[in-house]
Amino acid sequence: MAAVVGAAVLYAAVLSWASISRHHSLGSGGYDLGIFDQATWLMGHGFAPFSTIRGRDLMADHFQPALYLLAPFGALGATPGGILILQSTLLGLTSPVLYRFARLQGATRSFAIAVALIWLASPVTQWANLFDFHPETAVPVLLVAGAIFMHRGRLVPFAATAVLACATKEDVCLVYVMWGLLLLAGRRRRIGAALAGAGIAWFILATQVAIPALGGNLNYYSARFGGDRGSSLGTVFVFLVEHPIRTLGNLANMPNAEIIVALVVCSGGLALLAPRFLLLAVPGLAANLLSAYSYQHGLHFQYQLVPSAAFALAAACGAGAVTRRFDGRVRRAYSVVLFAGIAVAVVLSPAIRELRATRPPALLAAKRHALSLVPPNVAVAAAPDLVPHLSHRRAVYQLPEPFFPRHGNGEYWTDADLARRSLAVRFVIIDLDSLDPWPRTQTSLLPPILKRRGFVQIYRAGDVRVFEKE
Repeated sequence: MAAVVGAAVLYAAVLSWASISRHHSLGSGGYDLGIFDQATWLMGHGFAPFSTIRGRDLMADHFQPALYLLAPFGALGATPGGILILQSTLLGLTSPVLYRFARLQGATRSFAIAVALIWLASPVTQWANLFDFHPETAVPVLLVAGAIFMHRGRLVPFAATAVLACATKEDVCLVYVMWGLLLLAGRRRRIGAALAGAGIAWFILATQVAIPALGGNLNYYSARFGGDRGSSLGTVFVFLVEHPIRTLGNLANMPNAEIIVALVVCSGGLALLAPRFLLLAVPGLAANLLSAYSYQHGLHFQYQLVPSAAFALAAACGAGAVTRRFDGRVRRAYSVVLFAGIAVAVVLSPAIRELRATRPPALLAAKRHALSLVPPNVAVAAAPDLVPHLSHRRAVYQLPEPFFPRHGNGEYWTDADLARRSLAVRFVIIDLDSLDPWPRTQTSLLPPILKRRGFVQIYRAGDVRVFEKE
C-alpha cells in the first residue's frame, strides 16, 4: 500500500506541475479552463457563476452544484493553479482507493498494485487531467470509494459519494442508474431499486427542472449529439430503432474502435473478467460512441474519463477473478505483462511529453507582454489561449465575441446582448495564432471595426495586437 500511496503522490505532483506548466506556457484555453476559473472567482467573490465566456449561468449550461465547493479557491485567489492541483490530486487519490477495492475483491497484493498503477499510468487518465479543468474528474475516486462502501454495506457514506459525484454533472447519475439495475438483478433488490429510482429522479430534476429554472435547456447539447439524426434525444432514439443497420455502420469506425481498445488496454484487460461492473461504463460510453460531436470520439479530452473509471473498477474485480481462477504460474506471467505495460506507459507518459514541450519563446514573450497591459477588473475580449489568464473579472470574452456572434456554439446571447456588451469592452487582445479557421477569419476583420469604435492600438508584435478604448 505504501508503494501505491507514493506513486499517487508522485502522480499528483507531476501532473500538477505539467498542468500548471501548460497553463503558464499559454497552452490552456477559454474553453474550458477559462470558464471554470472565472466561475470559481465569481463564486468566491459572492457573484452568481454567470460565464461571459460561455454566455450563460453555468448551472443553466450543466447542472454542476459541486462547483460551489470550489468557491474558497476563488475567494483566496488560488486559481487556476489551485483547481488544477485539486484535479490532479483527486485523480491520483483514485489509485490507492482502487488498490483497496481490488484487495477486498480477493486480488493478490501484486495484482492490486498493478490495478492501482495502471490507473496512474493510463494515458486516458493523464489526457483528461491535462485538458484544462473539469469538475467530473472527481467522479473516479468517488465511484471507487462508493464501491468500497457498498461492499461493506455502509449505505450512508455510499449515498454521500453518489450525491457528490452526481453533483459534478447532470449525466453522471446515469452511472448510478446502471449500478442500481446491477444490484436489482442480483440479491440486493431493494437497494438496487432505490438507487436506480434515485438516479432517474436526479436526471429528470436536473434536466427538466433545475436547468430550465436557471434559464437553460439541453437543446444545444441534444442537437450536437443528434447531428443529422434529429435535434432531440427522443428523435435520435427513434432513428436508432428505425435504422439499426445505419446505426451499426456509424458505430463501426476507427475512432470508436480506438476508444474501446484504449479502455480495455488501460485496464490491463482485467476489466473483461468482470463484465457486470462494465455495465457502469455503458451510459457514458454509449453517449460518446453514438454522438455526432467529433470531440466525444477522441481520447484526449475528458469525455472518456468516467467510462475509464468504470473499466478501472471492473479491473479491480477482474484482479480478484484472476487470483481465484488461475494458478500461480499463470498469475505470475500475467503480472509480468501488466508491470511491463505500466513501465512502457510511464516512459510514453503524456505528462512527461507536456513537460518537455517547447513553444516559440518570442511569441510567448509577446503574448505575456500583451497580457501585462490589461488592468484588473476592466472588461476584455481576447484569444482563447489568453482568456484563462484574464478570467478573474466579471466580463471576459473569447474572440470573436462579443463583436461577432457564435450562434452555433450554444450561447444564449442575442445579437442585441452582444452589441450591448461589446460597448463595455475596454481592451481587446488579438492573437490569430490560437484561433480555428472561422474565428480567425472573423477576428482578422476586427481592427478597422475597433478603430471606428474609438479603440487605439497600443501594442503589436507579429499577429499579437492590443487595443485600448480611449
